[in-house]
Amino acid sequence: MMEQIMTDLMNYAFDHQINVILTKDLPVTTVSITKVKLRTVIINTRYYIPEQIPLQFAHEIGHVIHNDDAARPLAFTSIYSDSKLEKSAHTWAIKKLLPYYLEDKEPEYINAYDFMESFAIPGHLYPVVVNAIHEAYCS
Repeated sequence: MMEQIMTDLMNYAFDHQINVILTKDLPVTTVSITKVKLRTVIINTRYYIPEQIPLQFAHEIGHVIHNDDAARPLAFTSIYSDSKLEKSAHTWAIKKLLPYYLEDKEPEYINAYDFMESFAIPGHLYPVVVNAIHEAYCS
Protein backbone atom coordinates (compact mmCIF):
# COMPACT_ATOMS: atom_id res chain seq x y z
CA MET A 1 0.00 0.00 0.00
CA MET A 2 2.79 2.46 0.85
CA GLU A 3 4.34 2.12 -2.61
CA GLN A 4 0.98 2.93 -4.21
CA ILE A 5 0.53 5.95 -1.95
CA MET A 6 4.00 7.25 -2.80
CA THR A 7 3.29 6.76 -6.52
CA ASP A 8 -0.02 8.58 -6.20
CA LEU A 9 1.64 11.45 -4.34
CA MET A 10 4.35 11.66 -7.02
CA ASN A 11 1.68 11.80 -9.72
CA TYR A 12 -0.27 14.43 -7.78
CA ALA A 13 2.88 16.54 -7.43
CA PHE A 14 3.71 16.28 -11.12
CA ASP A 15 0.12 17.09 -12.09
CA HIS A 16 0.41 20.27 -10.00
CA GLN A 17 3.85 21.29 -11.28
CA ILE A 18 5.57 20.47 -7.99
CA ASN A 19 9.19 19.34 -8.25
CA VAL A 20 10.01 16.27 -6.19
CA ILE A 21 13.44 15.14 -5.08
CA LEU A 22 13.48 11.69 -3.50
CA THR A 23 16.79 11.10 -1.80
CA LYS A 24 18.41 8.37 0.26
CA ASP A 25 21.55 10.45 0.78
CA LEU A 26 20.40 12.22 3.94
CA PRO A 27 20.84 11.05 7.53
CA VAL A 28 17.95 8.85 8.71
CA THR A 29 16.84 11.55 11.18
CA THR A 30 16.50 14.30 8.57
CA VAL A 31 12.88 15.20 7.87
CA SER A 32 11.44 16.18 4.52
CA ILE A 33 11.49 19.86 3.53
CA THR A 34 9.82 22.24 1.11
CA LYS A 35 10.97 25.34 -0.68
CA VAL A 36 7.59 26.78 -1.62
CA LYS A 37 8.88 29.54 -3.90
CA LEU A 38 10.70 26.91 -5.97
CA ARG A 39 7.67 24.56 -5.82
CA THR A 40 10.06 21.85 -4.66
CA VAL A 41 9.80 19.16 -2.01
CA ILE A 42 12.70 17.04 -0.85
CA ILE A 43 11.73 13.69 0.62
CA ASN A 44 14.17 11.64 2.69
CA THR A 45 13.34 8.06 1.69
CA ARG A 46 15.65 6.74 4.44
CA TYR A 47 13.76 8.43 7.27
CA TYR A 48 13.97 6.29 10.40
CA ILE A 49 10.16 6.00 10.66
CA PRO A 50 9.29 4.68 7.19
CA GLU A 51 5.54 4.69 7.87
CA GLN A 52 5.72 8.46 8.22
CA ILE A 53 7.31 9.15 4.83
CA PRO A 54 3.94 9.39 2.98
CA LEU A 55 2.66 11.76 5.67
CA GLN A 56 5.74 13.95 5.32
CA PHE A 57 5.44 13.86 1.52
CA ALA A 58 1.75 14.86 1.60
CA HIS A 59 2.48 17.51 4.24
CA GLU A 60 5.18 19.12 2.10
CA ILE A 61 2.94 19.04 -0.99
CA GLY A 62 0.30 20.79 1.15
CA HIS A 63 2.69 23.67 1.79
CA VAL A 64 3.14 24.17 -1.95
CA ILE A 65 -0.57 23.79 -2.73
CA HIS A 66 -1.37 26.45 -0.10
CA ASN A 67 1.49 28.62 -1.40
CA ASP A 68 2.68 29.05 2.17
CA ASP A 69 4.84 32.11 2.50
CA ALA A 70 7.96 31.38 4.49
CA ALA A 71 11.35 33.02 4.61
CA ARG A 72 13.08 29.68 5.22
CA PRO A 73 12.49 26.21 3.82
CA LEU A 74 9.64 24.50 5.65
CA ALA A 75 10.46 21.21 7.35
CA PHE A 76 8.13 18.52 8.63
CA THR A 77 8.45 18.78 12.38
CA SER A 78 6.24 19.07 15.39
CA ILE A 79 8.30 22.01 16.71
CA TYR A 80 6.25 24.43 14.61
CA SER A 81 3.02 22.46 14.72
CA ASP A 82 1.12 25.27 16.44
CA SER A 83 1.68 27.64 13.56
CA LYS A 84 -1.13 28.15 11.09
CA LEU A 85 1.09 27.08 8.21
CA GLU A 86 2.02 23.79 9.83
CA LYS A 87 -1.49 22.98 11.02
CA SER A 88 -2.84 23.65 7.55
CA ALA A 89 -0.22 21.39 5.93
CA HIS A 90 -0.87 18.66 8.51
CA THR A 91 -4.61 18.86 7.85
CA TRP A 92 -4.12 18.73 4.09
CA ALA A 93 -1.84 15.68 4.42
CA ILE A 94 -4.22 13.82 6.71
CA LYS A 95 -7.15 14.43 4.37
CA LYS A 96 -5.02 13.28 1.43
CA LEU A 97 -4.03 10.02 3.15
CA LEU A 98 -7.34 9.22 4.82
CA PRO A 99 -9.00 7.64 1.74
CA TYR A 100 -6.28 4.97 1.66
CA TYR A 101 -7.14 3.99 5.22
CA LEU A 102 -10.90 4.16 4.67
CA GLU A 103 -10.83 2.10 1.48
CA ASP A 104 -12.84 -1.11 1.92
CA LYS A 105 -13.43 -0.42 5.65
CA GLU A 106 -16.85 -0.69 7.20
CA PRO A 107 -17.63 2.37 9.36
CA GLU A 108 -17.66 0.33 12.58
CA TYR A 109 -14.02 -0.66 11.98
CA ILE A 110 -12.71 2.87 11.51
CA ASN A 111 -10.46 3.93 14.34
CA ALA A 112 -8.52 7.20 14.51
CA TYR A 113 -5.69 5.57 16.46
CA ASP A 114 -5.30 2.80 13.85
CA PHE A 115 -5.12 5.40 11.08
CA MET A 116 -2.56 7.40 13.04
CA GLU A 117 -0.47 4.30 13.66
CA SER A 118 -0.57 3.37 9.97
CA PHE A 119 1.21 6.62 9.05
CA ALA A 120 3.02 7.34 12.34
CA ILE A 121 0.97 10.51 12.76
CA PRO A 122 2.09 12.45 15.85
CA GLY A 123 -0.32 12.25 18.79
CA HIS A 124 -0.91 16.00 18.98
CA LEU A 125 -2.74 15.69 15.63
CA TYR A 126 -5.45 13.41 17.03
CA PRO A 127 -8.12 16.18 16.92
CA VAL A 128 -7.26 16.87 13.27
CA VAL A 129 -7.60 13.16 12.45
CA VAL A 130 -10.95 12.85 14.23
CA ASN A 131 -12.26 15.93 12.42
CA ALA A 132 -11.08 14.60 9.04
CA ILE A 133 -12.77 11.24 9.65
CA HIS A 134 -15.95 13.01 10.72
CA GLU A 135 -15.90 15.19 7.58
CA ALA A 136 -15.33 12.15 5.37
CA TYR A 137 -18.48 10.49 6.70
CA CYS A 138 -20.68 13.54 7.16
CA SER A 139 -20.10 15.26 3.84
